[in-house]
Amino acid sequence: MNGVVTTEIWWAPVYVEPIAGSGERVIVAVVGVSSDGSAACLRTFNPRTASAFFGESASYGNMLIGTVVEELDRFAKTNVGFENWSPPFGGVHLGQSTTARGDDLLAVLGGAATLVCTSYQGRDNVLQSATRPSFGHEVRAGLLQRDHRLEPFLDVKVHLTNQDQQAVFSFLNPRYAANIVVVPSARTPSMNRAKAALWNLDLLADAPAYLFRPETRELILGVNSVDPDPSVRSAVAEITDEAGRRDLAVVECESPTYAIAHISEAAL
Repeated sequence: MNGVVTTEIWWAPVYVEPIAGSGERVIVAVVGVSSDGSAACLRTFNPRTASAFFGESASYGNMLIGTVVEELDRFAKTNVGFENWSPPFGGVHLGQSTTARGDDLLAVLGGAATLVCTSYQGRDNVLQSATRPSFGHEVRAGLLQRDHRLEPFLDVKVHLTNQDQQAVFSFLNPRYAANIVVVPSARTPSMNRAKAALWNLDLLADAPAYLFRPETRELILGVNSVDPDPSVRSAVAEITDEAGRRDLAVVECESPTYAIAHISEAAL
């Protein structure tokens, strides 16, 4: 029958604990998938109010929220669902799923956001949905802004073994190699990403498909130095010790700006 909306949409809020273990939760996004196969994650948290929730760690908090939204958006689009998503950081939770109907997924998510998030002021006021760049994407954009000639050295794929699978390096030229990983917690997903990035840097020295051995290989860690979590400090120390045994370096960066400046200097 004409005029009847038949597209089902399943959506859920995404919560973050500003203070881990406090029980206080803030809705930072809503994620949804529709029966036509589309999916999206809409950011609802306004970065301009971040200082009220994160205090001196506002910049870092914004960066973490951006990473959560981006990863969940990618997961939902790849899997056409979000039920089995594993948050990349501790203190991130998916709320209960709700069913709705509509022809425009983002419009439905916008309506859902107004229902569950009192601070939501529309998509134009929140550095939109999955467009809020992650730490790594901000670094990439900043490097290109400094020197567009760096583009061939960003997100470089290399066969580290004789297998078909390729590893991606955040930055790679004959002189310098770097992988960028955010470590907001000592939880297993964060640590696994950091260790995998470290191992790839180690394997690069003997990669059969890469003719150069970069003079410097570094793991760039996005960490919070304003209010450091003791468990994170312990995890970073463990990674740093492991890097030292492999003739690799670990550089802690509290902001993309610092990472951009460091990589620019080290790579040129």
